[in-house]
Amino acid sequence: MRPWLLFLHLFLAFPLAQPGPASAQETGASGAGTQSSDAENSCSVEDANNIISIILCPPGLDQSDWQKAGELACADRLPCGAWIWDEKDKMPAAAPENHDGLSRSEVTSALAVWVAEQELLITIESGK
Repeated sequence: MRPWLLFLHLFLAFPLAQPGPASAQETGASGAGTQSSDAENSCSVEDANNIISIILCPPGLDQSDWQKAGELACADRLPCGAWIWDEKDKMPAAAPENHDGLSRSEVTSALAVWVAEQELLITIESGK
């Protein structure tokens, strides 16, 4: 296993405490159908398989938009990881079979990954 992805595997291997009242679970579902988000209108799933979705969003969206894009991409698939980029040339051309299939540069250039089974958005600090 690649050491730089170890954090993700360890994170996914251990259950987390359930989120509080302002959780992804409530914010993601409660507003559904009442207003559309930028993510619904402008992010696109470029490729997907049984576990991984590859999403391209325009620059300038915020974490709530990335979360919504991830939720929409994963829908009810579990497990599901939706990786999000805002630069097409930095994302993989096809969804890998699992998270290990992403290169270090693909991981560090991603904005975030939505982990559906944990209902959690992990943002990625790229050091730009």
